[in-house]
Amino acid sequence: MPLASVYARRIARRATVLGATAAHNREVFDRAVEEIAEATARLLDGLEVRGVRKPRPEPQPDAV
Repeated sequence: MPLASVYARRIARRATVLGATAAHNREVFDRAVEEIAEATARLLDGLEVRGVRKPRPEPQPDAV
């Protein structure tokens, strides 16, 4: 499980104040976890640490 998903699950559990997710709430809970994980991944990808350069993507050869 990606780290962002682990954090997302913790955040969702704390937000709902639930120890365990009931079966009838599983779908909405899982959807929220996915959305939080995606937002977390975007945040981490967008952060810049001063003094550290992001690697530049390697140039791709033209498709033939």
